[in-house]
Amino acid sequence: MKKVELSWVDSLKGIAICGVVMIHSGGAHLPGILGSIGFMGKNGVQLFFVISALLAYISLDRFFYDRKSEVKMKTIALWWKKKFVRLVPLWYLSILVCTIYGGNHYWLGIEGHITVNNILSHVLFVHGFFPHYINSIIGVEWYLGNLVIFFIFVPFIYKYVDSLKKSVALFVGSTFFCNILNYYAVSFLPQTEDAYIYELYFSTTWIFAQLPVLMLGIVLYFILKKDIWENIKHKKIFSYAILISSTGMMGGVLYCKALIERNCLMHVILGIWFAFIIFSQVIKECSLLVNPLFSVLGKYSYPIYLFHYLFIGIYEKYMIFSTGNGVVDWGIKYILVFAASLFSGWLLTKYVDAPAKKWLSGERISRA
Repeated sequence: MKKVELSWVDSLKGIAICGVVMIHSGGAHLPGILGSIGFMGKNGVQLFFVISALLAYISLDRFFYDRKSEVKMKTIALWWKKKFVRLVPLWYLSILVCTIYGGNHYWLGIEGHITVNNILSHVLFVHGFFPHYINSIIGVEWYLGNLVIFFIFVPFIYKYVDSLKKSVALFVGSTFFCNILNYYAVSFLPQTEDAYIYELYFSTTWIFAQLPVLMLGIVLYFILKKDIWENIKHKKIFSYAILISSTGMMGGVLYCKALIERNCLMHVILGIWFAFIIFSQVIKECSLLVNPLFSVLGKYSYPIYLFHYLFIGIYEKYMIFSTGNGVVDWGIKYILVFAASLFSGWLLTKYVDAPAKKWLSGERISRA
């Protein structure tokens, strides 16, 4: 796929991060349809997963010219290095800052405080394997925990899953296996004080709750690779039809909050609609979705994701504005948190992340 065909990526990331900040800032508690939309903001993570898996396969395709002969441990290690260099600088900074701030006590449970083992698991990117650690420092790091696990295994998947047929089989198989596994895992949870942590872990935040969504990104990769839309007449009409119908189907689950909250199969269903929305933008971009505003937000979505929860905590502790109108009060919080997260994201990207990546990559840092 040509680079120009990925112009939608940043904009869709921008939409995803808008939804994530919305749910975390209290959007689910807004009245009426606003509350339903706010609740759905949490599923921006599934959009991130589909995009990330798709981009991982594209990256592997460009990294390995011959998947059968070149996908070896030495070259895989180089690909891993490339991926981790992109993640590490801001990740470690967010761990440091949020540890100083005190972490997320909701996920700490009976542990009560951040331990050395907790910090070490985050430093080594293995926090996703531990229910009490997976979300306990930054408050939203479960996404990165799952993504890193996926990055570790995806080169081996890439070597053998080389067709649309195989990718669909992998998606269907992972959906079947993961839902059975998650069902029994939740069914046999111990009834302890921290049962809520284990329930959320097995139903939502661990890798096997989101693996089928990641597999959707691989399916989408092979669909896009076929360029099946090139011969379609009236691309704009076809694209808008897919976009509107997919959005409508997603809207249909706005009234099924209980299912979304605890049923990992719903993550897969939403992931499918996100894949269709992505496909629609590949065929013909819609300016309501792909535009300079969302593109800028998507460009800085990674630092925004890592630090927005911290800014929400700071706002709620020190800077609460109250007008007496719940919607207006939430709107003020949302705008201020997003503005602070975006500004810090720009600042950190320019003065911390970019120089650190160059140093880790062994590149010469310009003094200009």
